[in-house]
Amino acid sequence: MSKQDDDRLTELLKAARPAPNEGWRERALAAMAAARRDRGGRHLGWMPTAAGTVLVAAALAFVPYSATAPSGMMAGALAAQQAAAAEVLEELERPGGGEKPARRETLPEHLRPYAERAAAFVRERHPDDPEMLMAAGMLTRGTEEALALLKEAAERSSGGATWAAYAGLMLETGPPYARPANWGVDPGDAEALAETKQEIAEAGLPDKLSPDDVAPVMEVLRRWQEVEPENGMPVALEVRYLYGLHRDSDALLRWEEASSLPEVTAHVQETSWAAGRLLSEMKMPWWDAASAAYSVPTGLGSMAWLREGARIGLYEGRLAQLEGRAEEAVRCWQATIDIGRHMQDSAGTLIECLVGIAVEGIGASPVWVWQHDGVTGIPNGPLVGGRLFHGRAHDFFVAHVGEAAADDLRDSLLRAKVRSMLSRSYVQGLGAFPDEQTRSLLLRALSILSASLLVAFLVVFGAISLRARKQADEATRLRRRGGLALAGLSLLPALGVGVVSWVGVSAAARFQPVWGAVFFGGLALSLVAMILVPLIVARWSRQPGARLVTAWRANLRRVLPVAIVLCAVFSLGLGLAGRHSAAAWPRRWRTESEMERVLAEIGPEWFEPKIPEDAWRAEPAPRVER
Repeated sequence: MSKQDDDRLTELLKAARPAPNEGWRERALAAMAAARRDRGGRHLGWMPTAAGTVLVAAALAFVPYSATAPSGMMAGALAAQQAAAAEVLEELERPGGGEKPARRETLPEHLRPYAERAAAFVRERHPDDPEMLMAAGMLTRGTEEALALLKEAAERSSGGATWAAYAGLMLETGPPYARPANWGVDPGDAEALAETKQEIAEAGLPDKLSPDDVAPVMEVLRRWQEVEPENGMPVALEVRYLYGLHRDSDALLRWEEASSLPEVTAHVQETSWAAGRLLSEMKMPWWDAASAAYSVPTGLGSMAWLREGARIGLYEGRLAQLEGRAEEAVRCWQATIDIGRHMQDSAGTLIECLVGIAVEGIGASPVWVWQHDGVTGIPNGPLVGGRLFHGRAHDFFVAHVGEAAADDLRDSLLRAKVRSMLSRSYVQGLGAFPDEQTRSLLLRALSILSASLLVAFLVVFGAISLRARKQADEATRLRRRGGLALAGLSLLPALGVGVVSWVGVSAAARFQPVWGAVFFGGLALSLVAMILVPLIVARWSRQPGARLVTAWRANLRRVLPVAIVLCAVFSLGLGLAGRHSAAAWPRRWRTESEMERVLAEIGPEWFEPKIPEDAWRAEPAPRVER
């Protein structure tokens, strides 16, 4: 190609590509510096951080509940404890009358899987621990190994609780017998006495024991007394067997000796603590273990035999009165009264205290006796539908002891009766969960409410951030402070639910079905508020020329991040608080006796009970003919 043709071609190419307009370079630099168009979800910014917050809050708030949430086992154990205490309260309404021998303690079905492996577990993990050996022996009650475990526990220990448990099982498996005194019949009622003897004969029970039969039990009781010389319980329990040997004088002497000792206890609280510890170490959650411990057969059998001893004291005192042995009659009744009082003073559990009240009532029944309105025909009795009246030996007692002693006995019985009435509120509360658990469940529900709101807000935020985020952000004048204020305003319904629920559940001491509706209502109201409040505020906060919907989206983008963070914090904090509350009750249960909890709930009135008007009548109880 010639040079001329080459120049011609260059001119044609320049004509085909015209020169750029003036200022093109500046425009190109500005275009490169400008932000690119928002492309949906790639630029949500802080959403990965929020998602991580959700996961952390959920993990920390909800994981602890698997270890602290109570099961149906706890509800069943609480109901069993309530039923046992209520049964003793009912027996207080018929002191000294017609009781048959005590029933044996049995292990509830839900504890049998633990009982089957308790012995092997303790032999392997705690072979030298008397407390654990004792607990295993109580759990395996009814098996051949139970007696060996309890014996080993007693011999390894220097405390009275292990000997009480060992003696309780020996008494339960000891030889049976029956005499009219054991069944609480009045020796002065010839017809009732004959009927009782007939019932005993029909039951096939012997009326006398042999020395060989009672030797093992008496040896255990003797060694228990050596360990606890100030405890009248082992001495009082000997009375049943001495009476079965027809060594009546020796039996009454031991009964009086027991009344002179300052304590009368079967160590039910200590054995319950040991049972709870063993169940917990066998991987039962502490909530369930602390409650199920009251379902483990402990020392209640010993207290049942103590009531039988009280009936023997009542019978022999009445017999002495009929035979003209006045001083002996008064001693028998007074010894029974004193044993009941000592048992009330040394009680670690409510049932022990109530049994002490029952024993005192049995001993005092010849002087003052409680009668129901249905028996007397006198309405409006202030003491559980009844009153105190003169017993059949009131005048006899006054003649030999004095009016002042009879009045002191009456006042003591009135105080005991009012205390048993006060304890009914505590017993009724045994069927409900403890306060610490109620608070734990409420905190858990509020934590779940916060987490639910968190998830809902996160979904809404994601939906409004999918497109045109920058355009929406420029459509409002609302800034961070305003977003924080709107978030707090929108969460007020949820906060109100928390406050109302806390006050309501605390006042009722239990959950009611209505609280489910309250929680869901609070959730719905907070969601609606979170949507509507930013929309209402958008009418004043939007930029000139901006659409209302666009400004609303912008307000939501200011409010929702704050709300999500607040919900995450609330969910985490409430979850951890619920965990702490759930752990509080087992700690308190392991260090505080049941009577301490009873006194804390009832308050000063336990020590200075208010005696209602017309609680007693200075006359024999009238009888309504039926």
